Amino acid sequence: MYFAAFYQNPVNYGQRDLSPIEACGDRAVIILDGRDRPMDRVTIAAQECIKRGYIGFTLHMGETFTRSSMVRPLELI
Repeated sequence: MYFAAFYQNPVNYGQRDLSPIEACGDRAVIILDGRDRPMDRVTIAAQECIKRGYIGFTLHMGETFTRSSMVRPLELI
């Protein structure tokens, strides 16, 4: 299973030293089709990130959400 996890600014985003945090909720993750090419997965994740109002995403691969590893580090939009 491949999936994208989205990131948002922290609540106190007025401070410049705070880094993005992983979003929560049902709209904070999308499951991607494993048959797509890797760059297509990145494109789909970036489009959904913008559409959902998040600031970045990471891509993960694994058997489940809890047993997965990051295959693409945080990419800010």
